[in-house]
Amino acid sequence: MAADASATTSLEKTPAATGDGPRGKNRPTTKVSTLKPQSTRPTAPAPVAAGESQKAPRGPLLGWRLVGIVTAVAVVFAIVAAIAAIKPGVSLSSNEAFVNSSVTSEVTSQANSRICTIFGVQYDKLDQWQQTAQSNVTGTAAQRFAEYDKAVRDALGQAGLTTGGVDCRVDSVGVRSIDGDSAVLVVNLILSQTQGQQASGSGTKRYQVSMQQVGGKWLVSNFADF
Repeated sequence: MAADASATTSLEKTPAATGDGPRGKNRPTTKVSTLKPQSTRPTAPAPVAAGESQKAPRGPLLGWRLVGIVTAVAVVFAIVAAIAAIKPGVSLSSNEAFVNSSVTSEVTSQANSRICTIFGVQYDKLDQWQQTAQSNVTGTAAQRFAEYDKAVRDALGQAGLTTGGVDCRVDSVGVRSIDGDSAVLVVNLILSQTQGQQASGSGTKRYQVSMQQVGGKWLVSNFADF
């Protein structure tokens, strides 16, 4: 019995496991924050894993690399040009089109004034047309014009046409190449035909025209339509 009383007394003095105080009294509750303060130190970069390479930054670095490549190519061309200038037998392209602006302008201007003397004809002035055209052609073009002149005269005789004609106008001239006294151009023509006093049709025609310098003049040496 004494042992039981001692045990009872011990239990009464031990506070409850729940931590409750005496009845009728409430202990103030203390709130504890679980958030950890953030560190103001910069975060170290994550280590690069084995087998992975860190990518080089893009932007200005890539731009400078491109500049370096272009500069290197320019240096190579400069060396080639220098060797060609001092070493016999080594030459770059001889095409003077647009490199020699004065020659290019001269060829273009004379092509504008000469090519239409071949295709522009008045049916009542065939002899004048023939003489004018022959003074503006040479070589293969002269032979081809002789054939063209005969074909036109035969066709007009069969049709009985003595008035009307073909009006020729140069729309554009593109210089492909100029090499010494030879040049190759692409010419767009606008051709309008009349029979009597009536317009009978019009259209555009593209020719590749070769020109040859003869006696200081650039004459039509050949022509072929596309």
